[in-house]
Amino acid sequence: KIGLLAFFLYAIYAMTLLDRMDTGVSLLSLDFLWTWKRAFEGSVKYQYFIVGNIMLFVPYGMVVTSLFPKEKRRWWIALLIGIATSGCIEVAQMVFHAGLCELDDVILNTIGMLVGYVVVRLCELIVDVVKSSAG
Repeated sequence: KIGLLAFFLYAIYAMTLLDRMDTGVSLLSLDFLWTWKRAFEGSVKYQYFIVGNIMLFVPYGMVVTSLFPKEKRRWWIALLIGIATSGCIEVAQMVFHAGLCELDDVILNTIGMLVGYVVVRLCELIVDVVKSSAG
């Protein structure tokens, strides 16, 4: 599981920092849900950004959730880890001039983290139901 965690962290790092060119300037947007507004106006580009930011963190959320013992898995832990991880990425993008540091990305990445948590919990529930019906 630790190997998977390292893989997904590197993949996130590569997609959010390594493949970005140095813009030479720190960019920051605290405009709340601006990407959502553009997406609802019909912009396919921003619809793609929304789905991509969520999907980027789903596997990470699954792996992180599975690292905790079943009885200690909590949604709020996934929430906090999602906020912290995404927040670090956004700050790094600003510091290293590697993209736009924005609140929307933190929100979308955290949603992805929570989706990953829910996937793991639903799989556990299905396994429990199958085991109880078989036994």
